[in-house]
Amino acid sequence: NILLSCQTPRVWPRACGCSQTWSRSAMRVLISFAAAVTFGAAEQASVNPIRRIVGMLQNMQEKVEAEGKTQDSLFEKFICYCERNKKELAKSIEESKSKITSLESSIESAVAEKTQVEADLKQHKADRAAAKAAIEEATEMRSKENSEFS
Repeated sequence: NILLSCQTPRVWPRACGCSQTWSRSAMRVLISFAAAVTFGAAEQASVNPIRRIVGMLQNMQEKVEAEGKTQDSLFEKFICYCERNKKELAKSIEESKSKITSLESSIESAVAEKTQVEADLKQHKADRAAAKAAIEEATEMRSKENSEFS
């Protein structure tokens, strides 16, 4: 009581024999802290076990509802992703189908061109063989004429 009514700090003796200086504001903080701890302990002791279970169930319900909202959000994003990809795939399929006809006609023209080139190659080989034969014949005639002339 003397310590609380005095304006100057006093010495508070501890059980171990050492001393510590306490001011009035420090004592008020200490007393309010002790009162809060005591009140909290008394309040927890007076809490009904059923009320604690109800509180836990309410907390669990809040968590489940929050998880449900998160799941709904993720599900909506997934549905949007699926629909967008479905549209993109359908568009890609249509483009590929239109390419099929153009590629088939391109293949047919390439096959026809190949056949034409093979025919031309065969004709050119025959023409070359005929030209070689004509050159050999002309060379033989010249050498014969040259041997007759000399």
